[in-house]
Amino acid sequence: MKTSVVNSKLFGVKFATDVQPKVSVDISKGILKYGKNNKQPEQLLFWYHNSAQHGAIVKGKARYVAGLSITSQTAQEWLEKANPFENWHSLVSKLTLDDSIFGGYFIQIVSNIFGQPVQFFHLDFAKCRVSDCLNYVVYCEDWTKSYEVGIQTFPIWHPNTLGTSVYYQKGYTPTTTKIQAAYPTPEYMPCALDIDTDCRLATYFNSLVQKNFNPSAIVTIFSGETDQTKRQKIVDKLKGDYAGEDNAGEVVTIFTTKDGKATEVTTLAGNDLDKQYQELQKRCQQNILSGHNVSGVLFKVKTEGQLGNRTELVEAHELFANEYVSIKQGPYLEMLEMFYNLKTGLTAEFEFEQVRPIGLELPLDNQNVIGVLSKDELRAYINDKFKLNLANTAVGVASVNQINDNLKGLSAAENADMLRIVRDYQSQRKGMTKELAISRIMSYGVSENEAKNYLQIQASKHEKENKFVTLFNKYAHDIDDGDEILEINLAEPQSTQFAKFDKTQNDVLELLKGNPSLTEKDLSKTLGLDEEAVLVAIAALVAGGLVASAKDFTPTEKGSNKKTAPIDSEVYTEWVYGLREDQAGRPLILSTTRDFCRQMVNLTRSKALSYDAIVQLNNEFGENAWYFRGGWYNNGEETTQWCRHAWKAVTKIRRKK
Repeated sequence: MKTSVVNSKLFGVKFATDVQPKVSVDISKGILKYGKNNKQPEQLLFWYHNSAQHGAIVKGKARYVAGLSITSQTAQEWLEKANPFENWHSLVSKLTLDDSIFGGYFIQIVSNIFGQPVQFFHLDFAKCRVSDCLNYVVYCEDWTKSYEVGIQTFPIWHPNTLGTSVYYQKGYTPTTTKIQAAYPTPEYMPCALDIDTDCRLATYFNSLVQKNFNPSAIVTIFSGETDQTKRQKIVDKLKGDYAGEDNAGEVVTIFTTKDGKATEVTTLAGNDLDKQYQELQKRCQQNILSGHNVSGVLFKVKTEGQLGNRTELVEAHELFANEYVSIKQGPYLEMLEMFYNLKTGLTAEFEFEQVRPIGLELPLDNQNVIGVLSKDELRAYINDKFKLNLANTAVGVASVNQINDNLKGLSAAENADMLRIVRDYQSQRKGMTKELAISRIMSYGVSENEAKNYLQIQASKHEKENKFVTLFNKYAHDIDDGDEILEINLAEPQSTQFAKFDKTQNDVLELLKGNPSLTEKDLSKTLGLDEEAVLVAIAALVAGGLVASAKDFTPTEKGSNKKTAPIDSEVYTEWVYGLREDQAGRPLILSTTRDFCRQMVNLTRSKALSYDAIVQLNNEFGENAWYFRGGWYNNGEETTQWCRHAWKAVTKIRRKK
């Protein structure tokens, strides 16, 4: 029998011995390339999407660090609006996932004309690179294209940066060169080879099932085929179908004399590669868990010899929360405190509501167990297990939000009646004693303790309202009805300062409307201002979307349509008390309007606050004036802690005589 053998090497996986990504300079693009061919982020994402164990741990870490929510006693409203589309918890959830995959994250920040950060957006880490000078972040929708499109360059954020910039946060990694430290190293990199192996093994086992064909085999073909070209086509077909990790191995192909037999497939004896790969997979799993420094039971990764009971889960959760989660959350909390302070000038504390394990069940039907628990311990357990909100029996424990939730079903008339009860109690009118007031409030479905807290909260607010009105009268100026109004903007309550369209901006935009080709020197000379003042005004116009860019002074459509005042006139802004945007077209005062709102609306018909007056009022009042408005409001469906009114910035023209 004549035999011809065509041999191909057995399936194997080749590994790099060094997975630390190299950073190099790309002079043509002015960036630092991240990894070989600038594709390190693609590699990290490939591992994240294709290793089930690694992906589960990364997602779990991000979920733990982001928590269930972010809360603050004094800055909750600010937390609800990181940008027009999402709140801070939604944004931080994206940042923690990037942090878990790449070891850092990017936030696009938009500032107002004062350099205060006012809007925050997530930037995909994989789409960002650092400039070769380390001062900018370069963003591209797809770096894998031969010709990158949609490239944008932003300065790295620092306090008082005007316009759009990028906040870059990354963990510390010891390096030997400055540029090598430009990008972070994910904390799981010590087990990167095992993650890569796990991805390849998953492909291997998938092929075994899909093809029902064992690797490392001898295929004997009794065809009598002698044509070398045809033989090669058969071999190539076998290699194409079964070669490499995608198809679980290669084969030794034998062509022999025609014998009328069917093709025979014989597994190479002694290899048992599938079993070897199973053992290798177990080793990879253990190394991945060790590299991430986590317990498998916490991330639903089951390992041999692990019981996985609830006691083990709770202990793993507590250890992970103390040794990892609380440490990782620290920089996020510091970042929130910093941005809140820069925007509002106030300080606030933030905290994460932590993810909880399933935990151990209490036998609620066992009186021997329940009898040893205090009421507070039992209440806390029931609240947590069944997601309830049982009121505490201690006076003063119920919060404003708890009371607010119970009042959501009240109509506008019922809500107004509750406020009248409080006012009558405060002034002792109509024989409204404390006991009678509590009884009347309880008739609306709240507990006695909630009623007491409601009275106390409203009484405290009443004192603040009186103080605010007194200070307003002290610092307000008379409104000049003869001055022409340029525009009216709703003043966001989260901020202590607002983007004022001042005289310099007005004069610069007025000139650019007539001649967009003017340079900063031309504008400076015409207006008799320093070039620095002109540049600050242009930066504000760019931030407001009124001028194309800091290099192109052409007014945008918004800028061209914006009303401006003649250069020889004065432009100023003052603040009055008006309606929220969603209340437009409705009367300023209704029959249910609070006394405080009535006073402020009537006062601001003839008086207003200047910016300097706001600063003085804030200092003496001791609180952010833009947070302080008239109590709760019920629209017939729900009760909110903000009334129908808001502060409005009115920009006017005062013509010189």
